[in-house]
Amino acid sequence: MPDALDTAWTLARTGAWTTAWIGAALVAVAGVAKVRRPAATTESLALAGLPDRPVLARLLGVGEVVLAVTVLATGSRIAVAALALAYLAFTGVSWHLLRTDQGSCGCFGEVDAPLSRIHVATNVVLAVAAAVAALGSPPATSSPGEVVLTAAVVATGAALVRMLLVLVPALADGIQRLEAT
Repeated sequence: MPDALDTAWTLARTGAWTTAWIGAALVAVAGVAKVRRPAATTESLALAGLPDRPVLARLLGVGEVVLAVTVLATGSRIAVAALALAYLAFTGVSWHLLRTDQGSCGCFGEVDAPLSRIHVATNVVLAVAAAVAALGSPPATSSPGEVVLTAAVVATGAALVRMLLVLVPALADGIQRLEAT
């Protein structure tokens, strides 16, 4: 029976780290977007009752990129725990903005990325995955092929999650507008 528990923990740890790496890649994309186009993030910070200067939105973006690179490059349990805390904060802000019907989160530097329950739930899942990943070391990769495959899975996962967060709510919003006319 201990072998089954070891196998289960290995699978859970691998899944948690892979999901955390996807979350880190997503944070890197969002961070770069905030640095390049801080206006939407600045507006969202104001709507959430937080300090709302463009320089702060850009600094937030730089911090996100540094955190993401640290998680992806080092596999540090402390860095992935910080990622869990970041996603917990993102959950709180996105839930507040959704609950008060405030529009976009500005996380990707785009005003037209409407908030939805999907957004809040994604933040929760990524926070939990990163917290679970912080409980154990990242899975070992023993060959360059495994590293390339892991990188491909992470990049694809991050792209799919970004589409889920940006395109699905925008599509639903567009359909509602068409139905209203």
